[in-house]
Parts: sequence; C-alpha cells; structure tokens
Amino acid sequence: MPPGHGDQCPFCQLIENPQQLLTIGETENFYAWMEFPQPRAYGHANIVPKEHKESVLEFSPQEFQEAMTLMRETVQKAMEGLGADGISIAMNIKEPAGQMLPHAYIQIFPRFEEDENAGTPIGAIFQHRDDLADEDKLKDIQSDYNSIS
Repeated sequence: MPPGHGDQCPFCQLIENPQQLLTIGETENFYAWMEFPQPRAYGHANIVPKEHKESVLEFSPQEFQEAMTLMRETVQKAMEGLGADGISIAMNIKEPAGQMLPHAYIQIFPRFEEDENAGTPIGAIFQHRDDLADEDKLKDIQSDYNSIS
C-alpha cells in the first residue's frame, strides 16, 4: 500500500475496527464520529470517508454531497442534542493549511455562548493584511484564480 494507507493511516486503522469509534452518524461512504482522544471542543466531531482519500478534493461530486448531508445532520444533532449556540466547520487541505493526517476529514466544532472564545471566528487566525487591500493587487489575485478553468 502507498504511504498513508492502511497500517500507516490512523483513520484507516480506526475504520478497520468501527466498534471502537464513537459514531454519531453513518452513511454508505462516511462516518461521523466524536473526536478522540484529543477533542478541542465539547462535542468536537469529524466527518471521515470510510475509504482512504487524502483530502476532500478526492471526493466525487456524489461523495461530496453525501459528506455535506452527513455534516448537516451532525450539525443539527449538535444544535439540538448538545444545545450548541453555533457551529464552526473546518476543512483543511494539505499540511500548510492545518491538515494533520493524510486522510480527509471535516471537523465540526460546537460553539457555546459561555465559552471564552465565543464569537471568535475561525478566520480570526488570519489577520487583516493591508498589502492585499490594494484594488490592483486584488485584481491580479482574481486573474490568477480565473486563469484555471
């Protein structure tokens, strides 16, 4: 198997023994499970493909829709079952963006008004950059985006 698969991938190891998962939802191709052993928030959950895929970019359109449906169901469970006041969702693609494992996952962080970080958006890690606020620079960036079809 290529690196990151099977014995070398922590998520694949978990999926091989699903009885050890703290599942809160499941579809044909995905699990929703409680983050363990290192939850970062009360009710922290992950949406994870059962088949090894290195990032969400490898999901087919149907798999992406299936993952989003399970994510929405998990969010509703957090809001209604846990009493979350809000939810933050993260999809990190590649290590520089914060992907910690070579297996795709979508993180769900229930948020509560009484938490010390309540109201702080995930995007707060990116400070405003004056060097990017120039309209010509933004048009260059837009052009780079639009150069790919």
